[in-house]
Amino acid sequence: MVSLGLALLLFGLLEGCEKGDKATRQKKAVEAKRAAVAQEIDGVLQKWLDQMVSSLPEDVKKYPKAKSPLVRWRLDSFSFDWRRPMGAAVVKAKGTPFEKDFQAILEFFDAMERFWKKEIDFKDYMQAWDKVKAGNHSKMVNLLADFDHTFVHVEAFYGAQDMEGDDRAIYFFRHWQVAFHFPREYSESVSQYLERLCKAKLKDFCLSAPFEKLHFAMEKPYLTEVKRIVSEYLANYPDCKLNRIFGPFVAEVDARLASLKPIEEDPPLPESISRKDFVGQVILTVRKTGLEYEGKTLLAFKGDSWQLPSQAELARAQAEATKLSNSLEKEQGPENMEVIRLDADKGAPMAIAAFVASTWSKLPARFLTFGARRRLDGINKGTVTGSLQIRDVPFGKRNRDIGGRVYQCQDLGQSVEKPDLKPQVAVFVTEKAVMFGQLNNDKVASLTQIEPREAATRLLAGPGLLLVGAEVPVERFIAVLDPLFFKCRDTPACSVVDDQSPQVRVEVCSAR
Repeated sequence: MVSLGLALLLFGLLEGCEKGDKATRQKKAVEAKRAAVAQEIDGVLQKWLDQMVSSLPEDVKKYPKAKSPLVRWRLDSFSFDWRRPMGAAVVKAKGTPFEKDFQAILEFFDAMERFWKKEIDFKDYMQAWDKVKAGNHSKMVNLLADFDHTFVHVEAFYGAQDMEGDDRAIYFFRHWQVAFHFPREYSESVSQYLERLCKAKLKDFCLSAPFEKLHFAMEKPYLTEVKRIVSEYLANYPDCKLNRIFGPFVAEVDARLASLKPIEEDPPLPESISRKDFVGQVILTVRKTGLEYEGKTLLAFKGDSWQLPSQAELARAQAEATKLSNSLEKEQGPENMEVIRLDADKGAPMAIAAFVASTWSKLPARFLTFGARRRLDGINKGTVTGSLQIRDVPFGKRNRDIGGRVYQCQDLGQSVEKPDLKPQVAVFVTEKAVMFGQLNNDKVASLTQIEPREAATRLLAGPGLLLVGAEVPVERFIAVLDPLFFKCRDTPACSVVDDQSPQVRVEVCSAR
């Protein structure tokens, strides 16, 4: 006879087994239902894929001045009735643990169709794509989602193929968001978007191209990323019959990439920490070929030596500059010609800047600023540094004894409108050294060599005289001038820049 205790034990074991069996049966039922819904959705998508394959044009190439047949084909593919049968399948998952997963599939294909109809933007499209890709879905779901995500760039490339310049760059702008998985914020401008994108994903590349031309330069990293996306898609779905689209496409992308020339600074400008806007009313450009104003070459340099031409040529250039300035003054008014922005190649000698200051001091211009580049934020952004007044302040030439040697020095400008500014100390910048000395009338004595970074501290201590050799490159001069006008509040990021108000006169000096 079985004891009562043993009977109770056996009963408990049997009851536990029944509960375990019930949980297993329930789990299997849920999995079977999930599989049935997934199979039903796959069936709808397979029919859709078959329809796309059968209607795909024989010739998938894009010909010049003709619209790609693929774009029309993609739009026509939405005539397939996928929504009703897929919706019916997803309804069967209602109330199940996997309801949201299947709902994400329906939401993506809805977003995909609305995206192609231009009813939603890239941000909404990418949110739906991210959501469906996060789920554990069948290969068929992933295939069609990834095909569309890849084909977006086929449409972009062929849509822009007959465009050039701004039109082409702006057309691609919309598609950068998908390629780099970096959506645009609400009401964000192209330049604001580019700043964020560069800092987040393309810092090294963005430093190589001037920011004002970056939207043109972006075609290269964009198409490079598109090639990666296509390659990844083909590796994941090598047997898809739609893949014949991508062979000719990649070949054309390769040809375009090979034809793209680097977009470089022209001319290369010196560096600055300034956050000032890259603006100026009178813009002068100094390249190795010469000094340009309003598209005309005023001065042509001899070879690669930066050697200034003869005095006769300098006089002719001054006369030409005066003629151009007078003509523009009648059109624009003198008040719109007061600020010069001198965009000088960083290797140009300061003698050229002295020529500009001397010439334009007799014209409506009042201030001389220098074009520069800020490269501290992951971008290569144009800016201006320094602001030297060239009118209503003493302006001319004088002889100076600098460390026992006589130099002829010409005014480049003054940072403040003080006709009676009396500098007490001097800093002399040569090609090889930066020196500090005491000023006594026109004589600079007691010269001692200092580090370039010390120059600003010495000059900001009181009214100062900044002397620079005529042969000194603009880049070396700006390295001393820039910290006189701007100071980083936070280092090394220098995200916050404070303006400073130096009291300094600047002269360009040549040994006699």
